[in-house]
Amino acid sequence: MPQLLIGRNEVHVWTICLEHDRKLDWNVLSPDEKYRASQFQVAGPRQQYVSSRIALREILGGHLGVPPDRVQFQYGPCGKPELADSGVEALHFNVSHSGNFAVIGVSPIAPLGIDIEAVRDLVNLHDLVRHVFSPWEQTQFTDLPYEIRQRAYFTGWTRKEAVVKSMGVGLQLPLQAVEVSISPNDPPRVVRVDNGSESPRDWRIWALRAPAGYEVSLAMRSNFLAIDLLQFTYVT
Repeated sequence: MPQLLIGRNEVHVWTICLEHDRKLDWNVLSPDEKYRASQFQVAGPRQQYVSSRIALREILGGHLGVPPDRVQFQYGPCGKPELADSGVEALHFNVSHSGNFAVIGVSPIAPLGIDIEAVRDLVNLHDLVRHVFSPWEQTQFTDLPYEIRQRAYFTGWTRKEAVVKSMGVGLQLPLQAVEVSISPNDPPRVVRVDNGSESPRDWRIWALRAPAGYEVSLAMRSNFLAIDLLQFTYVT
């Protein structure tokens, strides 16, 4: 991949189609990535995992000016991957995949979180809503027209996941502790983050252009007044 340039106030989001027949070069993966790939018992999910990791390495390598196999990762206290010290200005990233697509967010601004979910029928939808949404969000959900509730669940889920992933706290912060707007028809916003120190005003959240049948959200805590968000399609 050629050298990739990113502005100091930019966020780049890449969409990757994981459904293809090309031969994958496992040689660019690290030993731990190869081990994790080998643990998939089904070929489809294994292929999707390897494809998303190769794409991540190629994109980050393009920003760093190094081959994909030279990209080095380290992991935060709760397991969130980040770039190891590369001697260049900090570059933050996050990855998510669902179904046949993956998304990768990259920015020099601040840690970010991104989440993609395939919208699908859920037979236990109302049980999930009670488990994932706060009482305030549950009220918003029941006020929505019935025909958009399925999609609204995934809208709310991806927005909440994006915030939690941006924080890098893993399962330590329950999803109910993050309140967001959940209607696909409403602007995305963070209403509350209940961890004792976060203000909703500190957060920026975006509903991204997504493949048909998917929801994608990105979140970042930043006081930048002007952030340019650019979306790209990764071509293998």
